[in-house]
Amino acid sequence: MNMLRNALVAFLVFLAAPVLAAAPAIPPGAAPNLFASPAATLNLNQGEPRSANQVGTSITSGSTLTILNISPGVPGYVDHIWMTGLAANNMKDGILKVYVDGESTPSITTDMNGLGGAFMTVTNTINAMKHLGVQFSTAASAPSWTFTYPIPYKSSVTITFTNIDTGTLTYYSDIHYVNGVNVPYKLWSSGVTILNRSLAVSIANQQNGSVVFLNVPSGPGWVVYSQITWANATNYSFLENGPSYYLDGTTGCAGQSTWPNAQYQVSGGEDYFQGAYYFQPAAPYWQPWMMLEKGSVSGFGDVVSASLDLLELHGGIKFNNGVKVCLELPAGKSTGTQTTLADLAWLFLYYTPN
Repeated sequence: MNMLRNALVAFLVFLAAPVLAAAPAIPPGAAPNLFASPAATLNLNQGEPRSANQVGTSITSGSTLTILNISPGVPGYVDHIWMTGLAANNMKDGILKVYVDGESTPSITTDMNGLGGAFMTVTNTINAMKHLGVQFSTAASAPSWTFTYPIPYKSSVTITFTNIDTGTLTYYSDIHYVNGVNVPYKLWSSGVTILNRSLAVSIANQQNGSVVFLNVPSGPGWVVYSQITWANATNYSFLENGPSYYLDGTTGCAGQSTWPNAQYQVSGGEDYFQGAYYFQPAAPYWQPWMMLEKGSVSGFGDVVSASLDLLELHGGIKFNNGVKVCLELPAGKSTGTQTTLADLAWLFLYYTPN
């Protein structure tokens, strides 16, 4: 095996995992080792490191800017996306889309709220996990994002940003990518933007599995990121519920009756995100595996927006043949503990073999 293949194996697989074959499949019991910086695990002289930038580009209301569009005809991956803009609401509501290998429907679609919950930030703050960081400056009204989950491609990749709010956005971005390296995975999203959020979700539907965050019917992969925003609540009792992961065809998402069957289950929303009771006493708050915004926001009531870097925390949640993730009340809790409706928005990211 040549130097590049050895470096690629080090990049993709834990040291204990089997060596990838030329036509790779997911090694049994292994997760892709994507946390390490490519500079630390790849000999980039074997690839073609490149960058693409936008410097003060104007994006008028309703317009879409292509921030990366390359067709090298060889495999590679986007290593790093940084972006900011001189209009806070336009940035936070803006829509990011990623198209790889000529697909007509983007494999990744999200507003910027899905990447860290910055829509509700009202003070100067920095939130940072291993693979995602958000900085907000009230003085400049210019939130910025850094995204480092690798985005692999086989031959081409296009990334766009759409300004959906009124007014013109002055936009900046810095994207790094590497050509000539085969990363045999694809990154996907499943989400609902804050502007398209599910409104006034009933207490029953927050508890009984009706809210489905992610549904991959079949095939293997890893869930590596999740973000949930609860808004327009009158208190924080919605945190009595949390995401349940049903793997490999396990029947579930029926509330407390099936919750014990979930292979990855939690005792509450704040527990899932590794936080204290109802995320007390304060936010923003962050660790290498989570970040949190919480408070009362004009027009949004009581809000929690929490993100979890599952790649950093667990190496991803592995599934062999499908995964379904839904919101449920854990068995043993009283259904009467929750006393508020809530709006819901979310973003989940996952890798599959490619």
